[in-house]
Order: sequence, then structure tokens, then C-alpha cells
Amino acid sequence: MHKIKNPVRTGIYACGACRGPMNVSQSVESARSAVVQSLRLMGGTVRVEPPYPVLDRTRCDKCKRCIEECPFAAFVFDEQGFPVPDLARCRQCGICQGSCPAVAIALGNATARQVSAQLEALSERAPVKGEPLLVALLCQNDAAHAAADAARLGLALPPNHFFLRVPCAGAVNTASIADALAYGIDGVLVGGCRDGQCHYVRGNELVRKRSGDLAEKLRKMRMDEGRVRFEAIEVGDARRYRDLVRGFADELAGLGPNPFRI
Repeated sequence: MHKIKNPVRTGIYACGACRGPMNVSQSVESARSAVVQSLRLMGGTVRVEPPYPVLDRTRCDKCKRCIEECPFAAFVFDEQGFPVPDLARCRQCGICQGSCPAVAIALGNATARQVSAQLEALSERAPVKGEPLLVALLCQNDAAHAAADAARLGLALPPNHFFLRVPCAGAVNTASIADALAYGIDGVLVGGCRDGQCHYVRGNELVRKRSGDLAEKLRKMRMDEGRVRFEAIEVGDARRYRDLVRGFADELAGLGPNPFRI
């Protein structure tokens, strides 16, 4: 069987062994997911409004990070030197949003502000007192499926664990992670694809690249860098995901409560 490493064309939905090693039940679940995604393209006329990135010119300082990091070369300069997305090239991955140090780019229905609002809401939900509050921001194509499978299979996850889907790990802006910690969340896990398997070519690579910027933010907040982790998680990694979040929760318990929660 031919393995599709980077199915980055719209309308191609890889599943089963094309995505990675899977047993029969995992392959069936992967196939169902691919079918559901493809239904909107089957028969009749379907109108989908894509969540294209929108630039806030009042915040943009023309640093060019979005142009440099976009895997699809979807940005060009306008006559005033502002970046403008070429909608024919844009894949709505959100990497430009995640790259922007000024948080001047918003991706449709997955803006950095919306992510931060969800994080603020989750910061108030800790069902088991005394246990660390852990939130995972997971790539919707791989890591989020592993987390959902872990829950569906009844695997023992930490009691105060929540996860949010993001278009790509590369769409997570470091400002959102800083917000999570400022709201009192004890730890943040960012889960992306493995090298060579990212649906948006290099989202997972760019997450690691930005870790230096995040480290500086954490130092300014006087926050332990161990409260944030970046992990590569495949769609069939349900049990590995369980082990990751349980181990991370144990580490967070050792660090003690987030100072902003005390």
C-alpha cells in the first residue's frame, strides 16, 4: 500500500494504514472519520465558508514572520507593506496566527482570542480538588483523535484533564499559552504530528522553533518552564497519550499549584 506522508491537497482524506501503524479497530475508526469528512463533498452543492486569516492592521508591525513561516507561500505584500493572504493558496492551517508575535492575525473560527476564552473557562473547572489542572491543545488531524480514542476506550486519564482541538499545533500562539498559565492552569500540553507527517508540512517543526520565545515569556512570568510541554502524537497513540498526560500530571503535582491559582 502506498503511504501518503503529507496529504495536503483539499479533498484527499487518508485513513487506516496510510496514516500509520494501526490495528483493525483503529483502522475502522480512522476510516469512519475520513468518510464523515468527505461527506460534505459528496453529491449536491455544498457551500463552505473557509476560515481565512484576517489581519488587524492596527496591531501589525510588518515583522514578516507570517510570510516566512507560511508553508504554502500564501502571503504577499500590499502597496503599504502589509501581508495579505492569497486565498487561492491558503489552506487555513493557522500557522500565520501562531507565528504572529503581535497577535495581529485571526483565523476564522479558531482565533487566538477564542482559544484564550476557552482556556479561561476551563481554568474555572477543576472537578477534583488538589489535583493539577492540565489542558492539552491538540492538532485536529492526529493528536486530538488519539485523545478522543483514549477517552472512548475508558483509559485512566488525569481527573482534571481537558483537551481542545486546534487546526494545527502551529496555530497555537505563545500568547495563548501564557494566558492559560495566567488564568491559573497548572500545565499546558501542545500536541502535533510527527516529523514528516504534518498535514500542513511543518507545523510541528515551527512549534519547537517558537519554544525560545515562550521560554522568555515564562521567565517574565516567573513560571517554571516544565509547566509547558510539546509532544508529537499520532492518530493511533491513544495509550501513549494516556501515558503522556498521566506522567505530565505527576510532574505538575511535584511542581505544586500554579502560583496564579493560590
